[in-house]
Amino acid sequence: MAHYIFVKMRSTQQPNDMLERLRELCRDLTPKSIADVCENTAAEWPAERGTYYAIQNCRGLSGPESGMLTIGWTMGLEGETSGRDRGSHPDGSYAVIEANGGQIRFFSDQFGSRTLWFHMNSEMLLISTSQRAIVQLKGCFCPKPAAIAWFLSSGCQGPFISWDEQIQQVRPEFNYILECETWSMLRSSKTGMNLPASGSGDLRSYTLNFERHVSQAIGSIIRRHGVGEVLLPLSGGLDSRLLLALAHRDGSGDAVSLVNWGIVPEKMAFTDKAAAKRWQNFMANPYWISTFPYNRKTSMKCSTFL
Repeated sequence: MAHYIFVKMRSTQQPNDMLERLRELCRDLTPKSIADVCENTAAEWPAERGTYYAIQNCRGLSGPESGMLTIGWTMGLEGETSGRDRGSHPDGSYAVIEANGGQIRFFSDQFGSRTLWFHMNSEMLLISTSQRAIVQLKGCFCPKPAAIAWFLSSGCQGPFISWDEQIQQVRPEFNYILECETWSMLRSSKTGMNLPASGSGDLRSYTLNFERHVSQAIGSIIRRHGVGEVLLPLSGGLDSRLLLALAHRDGSGDAVSLVNWGIVPEKMAFTDKAAAKRWQNFMANPYWISTFPYNRKTSMKCSTFL
């Protein structure tokens, strides 16, 4: 897993130490267990003064091509500035940061499946997949009591709640635009994100519609690649099992390879790895299994992750 960090300074006078701060931050974000194989990058944003980015664990990942940094994967983003209000967004699981023409735009997919956080003050805009990275760059931590209450009661932070009062999550229903000259942030609603009125539909119709859309999306991804080029992480839980079952119902499931990871389980222990293996046997899919510690010699190449 990689972490992305984006920095926009309001002043055109560039701090000489920013790149070194980003390199140090990437090192701090890297677990010791993979420090010897982890590659990081920190650089100035192309053709944008006072703008920087860093990617921790960057092997195989692209930088800001054409002024755009894409986190995750998309279909239909190439050649578009999809953060603008043009009526539609590409399919996929992604977050995007754009910096060109005196504007910073950032947004996520319609489900917010790639989480972005941001902080803006009078001197800088910070955007990252890591709250910890933003805290370190802004230089202070302001605890949010609501996050603590949610975590103690449910084991999670709660919907769109950050650990820090000064950090906000990028909401999937909005596009965000910073006008650099005036240093003002605009937030506009995406089109097509309004939910139907409560009670206007029945559960069966909703379920069938959901299954149809997910099946079509999975089938489209698989058929764009060759057999064995699409890899589905199979945890043994309901989400990944559902994706595999829908792929089989669509008629494209046999082309998917599966992966599970983690430590080798103790004998007689029923783990997620055992559950994944049983489901793989039932569905008769190709299966590839990985265990920690990570070994570059046993890593597998594929075109797409579901």
